[in-house]
Amino acid sequence: MKYEYEIQFFNEWHCGSGLAAGADLDALVIKDGQNLPFIPGKTIKGLVREAVEDYYTFNNTEISELFIKYFGNSKDKDNRNPQQIEDKFLNKKDEIGNNIDAIRFGSLFFSNAELPDNERKEIVKQHVQDFMYTSIASTRIDENGTASKTSLRKTEITIPCKLKFFIQSEEEISKEFLEIINKSVGLIKRIGQNRNRGLGRCQIKNV
Repeated sequence: MKYEYEIQFFNEWHCGSGLAAGADLDALVIKDGQNLPFIPGKTIKGLVREAVEDYYTFNNTEISELFIKYFGNSKDKDNRNPQQIEDKFLNKKDEIGNNIDAIRFGSLFFSNAELPDNERKEIVKQHVQDFMYTSIASTRIDENGTASKTSLRKTEITIPCKLKFFIQSEEEISKEFLEIINKSVGLIKRIGQNRNRGLGRCQIKNV
């Protein structure tokens, strides 16, 4: 079973690649082979797991057995050897031919969050990928109220856009827990780095 979700960004956001661009940019966003922005499935699964944990906390209830079934637990996650997992979803294609770059986490698989197919195709066709990005500069202010030397930092950011991802399971997720997931993703209000500086404001919902 596959359950689809949508991320709507309301302002610029930065999901880092860990790379820089020489003296021009200190931090680049992560991009796919077509120079388009995406959010890795590993990041998505962490956000959703944390949101579900928050849901249980806000409702003053204990983590259920269903949570462990679908998300696994920290010990399982940390000790799992990917080479020993028989995973029929990894390195496979979905019914429309897309690579499923999914992450095993309990019994659930999380895809990358990517631009909708029609938008991806049009952007690539028009060769306008570079217009998906801009940059911001920041610096550290010292105790005297002046900019510290060598503290200027430029960060690449992605313009507001809509991404889609899916959660895939070998069996249908129980109606009870699916409702918890759908409510929990609404708790995710920001994604990416520099959230404390206003970046990454978003809304996630099932579609």
